[in-house]
Amino acid sequence: MRLDRGEEVIETLKQFAKESKIKGCWFSGIGAVKSAELAYYNLKSKMYETKIIGKELEVVSLSGNIVWMNKNPIVHAHTVLSGREMETYGGHLMKAYVSATLEICLVSSGKKIMRTRDKITGLNLLEL
Repeated sequence: MRLDRGEEVIETLKQFAKESKIKGCWFSGIGAVKSAELAYYNLKSKMYETKIIGKELEVVSLSGNIVWMNKNPIVHAHTVLSGREMETYGGHLMKAYVSATLEICLVSSGKKIMRTRDKITGLNLLEL
């Protein structure tokens, strides 16, 4: 799929999953964004620590999956982003807006995959 200028990555993927009735998939992508919110999951506090990078960035790598929880698609995405000076930022992608384009390849699992809350980590883990 291709995301265009101004589209928000996570919400667009959720909407695509609903409209396409995706049961579960893995994806990877490259492109560019004009700002991004990244996060690190602090296992001790069971909270995400976030950082907003408000500048144009190349998407060096985007990978993740889309599965379901409580009848809603859940996008779990990690990314590595690069700035003009070739510095990199990485982490869990919470939000990003496409600046030029974002090209994503999705591979369907063929069966419905769900997540459930894990009490120990506080994370929503895949049901296997």
